[in-house]
Amino acid sequence: GSGIFTLVTPNPSSATVNFVPTTTVGDFEIKWNAAPSAVIYQPTLRFYYTENYVSGSAQLATPEMQLQMTQPSLSSQTSQQSVKFDKLNFYRFVGNSISYNPSVVERIAGVVEITVYAGNQILKDYININGASNSVSQEHPLYTNIEGGYGVFASRTHLTKVVSSQPTNLLHTFNLSNTGSSTTTNSVDLLATGPFTCHLLFRNSVGQVPGCQ
Repeated sequence: GSGIFTLVTPNPSSATVNFVPTTTVGDFEIKWNAAPSAVIYQPTLRFYYTENYVSGSAQLATPEMQLQMTQPSLSSQTSQQSVKFDKLNFYRFVGNSISYNPSVVERIAGVVEITVYAGNQILKDYININGASNSVSQEHPLYTNIEGGYGVFASRTHLTKVVSSQPTNLLHTFNLSNTGSSTTTNSVDLLATGPFTCHLLFRNSVGQVPGCQ
């Protein structure tokens, strides 16, 4: 590989990601080039959204909210790594993660952030020894500090790696695809009308809230 920690898929120069399955592509793939010194990776996907709700006679908006969809961590020393998941799992995840709130009149999809966390051998050994459910993105701290100045630190969701000259983690931001044709659905419209999320009252690509048909 090139030895530079970079995102390959989805294309980082693209403005949007598409979670609508087609007959040929049912999975969403996150693929990246290896990071120097990294032997364990964890891809995560964060979906941001806002809610408009009624309070008394006023309509208010929440601060931006987020959901984190964590993929299994993987240990690899090949030049490229990737994870895949069923595209509909994005919608299942959103549908299962947002609680019913009768005050909400609509929700508005924001960006999708794709992050790949990279860890070195020290962190991998720590996870193996402590059986931290093979996840580098835990609710509890994996490390508070390490003696010897290795520079490996993990908080609840972030960890740095040994090579200080490289970016710590990969992070790219995309919008959900919101254009389609008469024969295809786009990601925003599927969020608005699909079976897993239509009850959440997301706006569709033209700003309407169709809900469950």
